[in-house]
Amino acid sequence: MTPPRIPRAIAGLFAITLAACGSDAVSPDLDLRGERTPTCSNPAPLLGTRDPRAPNLLVQFKPGVDPAAETARLAAAHGFSATHVYLEFAGFAAPLSPAATAAVRCAPSVQLVEHDGIVTTQ
Repeated sequence: MTPPRIPRAIAGLFAITLAACGSDAVSPDLDLRGERTPTCSNPAPLLGTRDPRAPNLLVQFKPGVDPAAETARLAAAHGFSATHVYLEFAGFAAPLSPAATAAVRCAPSVQLVEHDGIVTTQ
């Protein structure tokens, strides 16, 4: 049994729709989760999975990093605004684009990056 064929008109509309979504939608440098692949040799790990209800990423710095100063530096360099700066665990939360996520993961000051999530109580 042969698999069903997709009519050319539908395939063409699908290609046009993908192209209209922007460069990130069809970019070959995105992984299966839709994240941009970092260009550095040893990026900080990216933990968790994206949840549209919690769009922020949580970034934790390495010990000894000044979280306020480093957050401001990264935000200016990569065009994002942090929603929170955490002094307790030395990090920040921000909605990062795929390009900013990849760049932040390559920053020597960053220990890990994690997708934010929703927590509920029973």
